[in-house]
Amino acid sequence: MELSGCSQLTVEAVRSLLIAFPNLTSLSLESDYNINDECVGLISGLTTLEKLNIRNTKVTSKGLAHLTSLLNLTYLDISKCPVLVKVKNIKLPDASSSADFTQDEPGNFSCEYFKTQSRLKWLILFFI
Repeated sequence: MELSGCSQLTVEAVRSLLIAFPNLTSLSLESDYNINDECVGLISGLTTLEKLNIRNTKVTSKGLAHLTSLLNLTYLDISKCPVLVKVKNIKLPDASSSADFTQDEPGNFSCEYFKTQSRLKWLILFFI
């Protein structure tokens, strides 16, 4: 479902969409500044989700922690989100290099979030 740039989405609207479409496999909410940690908490109930684009939203490390329940996720774009401040040595489950994700305030973010994501093949990170 493509909802990128849809500036009218609220937490309640996201809740209604997810109730109406519980078997989504792809969801793009890019550049929607109303998408926040609470919305990602709701999205985490979409266990069939394979592709999630939350690029350029207000999602932080607190919201990202909800994604551990999305075991079918193969693509995640968190570019331009306030999720990460510094990143070093990214490692996905099937990669061969070491990993160390770090974050300054607010909160702590680490590679731990991705240890349960054994199917994740694409993690898009781009910082402004």
